[in-house]
Amino acid sequence: MSTNGLTPGQLEALLQFAAQKLGVSPEQLAKTVQTGDSSELGLPPDKADKLAGFLNNRSALEQLLRSPQAQQLLQQLTGKQGE
Repeated sequence: MSTNGLTPGQLEALLQFAAQKLGVSPEQLAKTVQTGDSSELGLPPDKADKLAGFLNNRSALEQLLRSPQAQQLLQQLTGKQGE
């Protein structure tokens, strides 16, 4: 997947944030993103199906990462907010 200009630090911050929100380890989430298999996350079946569908749609992931909301979140997580 293209990182669309995201730095490794931004990707790591996003992974940490998402893992915390899902209540899983960053390693589990990274494996899920790489394999597209969300079964190890312990999510309810409806949410697991939704996540799996999203992970398998690369254009949707790239569109999400380019969104102003995602960019703002990345700036907040990495402490690089514009003043």
